[in-house]
Amino acid sequence: MFMMAMVLFAYILCSMILPLKVSWKYKAAMGLAVFAVAQKNGILRRLGGGMYFSPEMSRYVLIGVAFLYGILFFSVVFLLLKDVIFFPVWKILEYRKIVERKFPIGITVAVIVGLSAVFSAYSLINGLIAPPVKYVEMKFDRLPAEFDGFKIAVLADLHASALNQAPFIEKIVDLTLKEKADLIVLPGDIIDGRVDKRMEDVEPLRKLAAPYGVYASLGNHEYYSGYEEWLKKFEDLRLPILINSHVEIKKDGKSIYLGGIADPAAARRKKELPSLKKTWTGVPADSFKILLAHQPKDNKKSAAAGVDLQISGHTHGGMIIGMDRLLIAPVNGGVVSGEYDIDRMKLYISAGASLWSGFPLRFGVPPEITVIILRR
Repeated sequence: MFMMAMVLFAYILCSMILPLKVSWKYKAAMGLAVFAVAQKNGILRRLGGGMYFSPEMSRYVLIGVAFLYGILFFSVVFLLLKDVIFFPVWKILEYRKIVERKFPIGITVAVIVGLSAVFSAYSLINGLIAPPVKYVEMKFDRLPAEFDGFKIAVLADLHASALNQAPFIEKIVDLTLKEKADLIVLPGDIIDGRVDKRMEDVEPLRKLAAPYGVYASLGNHEYYSGYEEWLKKFEDLRLPILINSHVEIKKDGKSIYLGGIADPAAARRKKELPSLKKTWTGVPADSFKILLAHQPKDNKKSAAAGVDLQISGHTHGGMIIGMDRLLIAPVNGGVVSGEYDIDRMKLYISAGASLWSGFPLRFGVPPEITVIILRR
């Protein structure tokens, strides 16, 4: 995030601020303001405490800063269009004497900032709304007939935080319970921040209930937020966490298996590493297997291990249309959102029920509470 912020700052400084025909003191002030917004997470953490990715500040402050950061982000998008298309075309027209004036940099900057503010506000609203329910039917040859029509509600990437507080989490829980799913799963990034700060915000999860259980796996943000403390809190919430382990789900005399794997972020915290072998120890090889894996990029390993359905999150669907395919998919093994066929395994990546406070923007990529309906 630090390097991305510095790239945004440097580009805006060189392409938008320095070319302006104003005094250097105004350029310095604008540059300092842009730098402060670009480095918002580190500054907010120093001002309000908390963690780099989860500063403990007023929700309204976080929303305001996110709006400013969105202006920076979309300014870069529009600046790229200006520098790659409009400016070169203008210079060609100027060289051929078709236009008689210099490129209007001041007007261009004003238009870019105005458009970016509109796009940022729209994206922020979409990033903060309660997620709609998305229904997905998936067909499997090996699914026992007794499980045909089995409904799995997926709550990925809740990111309970100073931004996504208890009322918002409770709204998501209530929407989920209305679906009357057979099984509810949470594939990671449930929280952002320490237990003592987020206890009240995760309390609504205690209400989650389904006939065949509620289970979760860990995401990278659980490891960042105090692994051991959160495991105790999840136990108090009656939310079983599957870490390289599985449960058997029985219906009408037949069984399917639900497994959860540790997140790769475990390596940084020197915790138990992901192990598909351990996850499926004791499970019959020809049984139907569902895997909760927060990050989707190791999907081919899951397919090779005989998994029938992998449910993931982590990508937030890419958040911004265009960015999803150009930036997010390449660092996630080429996948970003929705349904994929990986060898003989199906992969579903939820766009997430929410977003983390560092980039709570969505444009063309809505949030979702996913209801997967298994079909034979």
